[in-house]
Amino acid sequence: MPRWLAVSLGVPFAVAPLLLTFLLYRNTSTFLATARRVPGTVTKYELVASTDSEGTSSMYHAVVTFNSGDGRPHQFQDRTGFRSPGISGEVVEVLYDPRDPSDARTYGFFSLWGGTLIFGALALICIMVIGLMFRMGRQPGEA
Repeated sequence: MPRWLAVSLGVPFAVAPLLLTFLLYRNTSTFLATARRVPGTVTKYELVASTDSEGTSSMYHAVVTFNSGDGRPHQFQDRTGFRSPGISGEVVEVLYDPRDPSDARTYGFFSLWGGTLIFGALALICIMVIGLMFRMGRQPGEA
């Protein structure tokens, strides 16, 4: 395969996840810079079904309640899902935006950085495939 073809086909597939990685990183970093940390309580687990090309799958998402700095109660559904429900009544750390308490997340590595990690890995894989395609596209005898 000619080098120009390997690069022209591969670059869009690497740029898209790389750009998304940057946007997710910036979003999470900005959120963490202003977020307040408070205790929250898992009140229940809701079964959420999603459909994709492989069929329907269901995950349990924690519903968490917490009180913001002004003492008002808030509730949100965690973004991270689990195959089986956890324990209702569990105390978790919650991060929330004091200007918009509806923007809340549980404090955990995957809850905060999971999307960034996944799309960063995808971008890295795409870049490695482009490099491999570029290297394989060399003519015999080229260095």
